Amino acid sequence: MIAQHRQPSSDLTAHRLAAVAPVSAPEMGAPARIYKLSAVPAPGSGGEAGRAILTLQRHQAIVDYLRRRLSHAGDAMRSSEQLDCDAQVLSQHCGLAIDKVRRLLPEDARQTHNLMRPFVIRAVRGEQIELHISNGLPGPLLPALLDDDFGIQQGASCRRPLDTGEQGVFLLTCKQTGIYPIYNQACPQGSANRCLLGVLMIEP
Repeated sequence: MIAQHRQPSSDLTAHRLAAVAPVSAPEMGAPARIYKLSAVPAPGSGGEAGRAILTLQRHQAIVDYLRRRLSHAGDAMRSSEQLDCDAQVLSQHCGLAIDKVRRLLPEDARQTHNLMRPFVIRAVRGEQIELHISNGLPGPLLPALLDDDFGIQQGASCRRPLDTGEQGVFLLTCKQTGIYPIYNQACPQGSANRCLLGVLMIEP
C-alpha cells in the first residue's frame, strides 16, 4: 500500500527551499521544488531492518524510533503516558511541535503506519524537482526511476552512488505524465534494499 505525500499548508516551507505555484503546466526554468529526504531501512518483522524507504528528513527520528520499538518485544505497546514522554524527546530531534509528533506515535508499533509506506511525490508536467537525499542505509544508495525513457532524471549527480551518511542532489524534470517508481539502483539484484523507495507521479 502506498501513502501519498500530502502536507498541510503550514508545512509547505518545512522541506521546500523554493516554492512553485500550483499551476497546471509550469514552464521549464521555474524555481525547483525541493524535498529534503532520507533513505532509511523501514522496520521489518521481528524488528530487523526491512526494505528501504524514503522519508522526509524531519521524520527520520520517528522512523528510527519505531524501528527501535519493534526490535524489543516489550516496547511494541506503549501507554499514553509513555508516548507523551517519547513525543517530547522526539520533538527536539525533529524540530516539530510536540502535539504533531504525538499524533504520529502509535500505541502499537506493529500496526500499519503511514511513515513506513513508499514516499509519493506528486508533480505536474513541466515542473522541476530537486531531491536532496541523505543515505541512512547500511549500503550504497543510487536513487533511479524505473523505465525512465523520457530522461526525467537529470544531471551528473544521478551517476554516482552515495555512501552511508553521504548526501546528494538528484534532479527531476517532469517532462511526461505518468507514474515512475523510484528504486535503489546501487543494490544487487534480489537485495531487500532494491525495492520501492517511493513513487514520482506526474500529472497533466
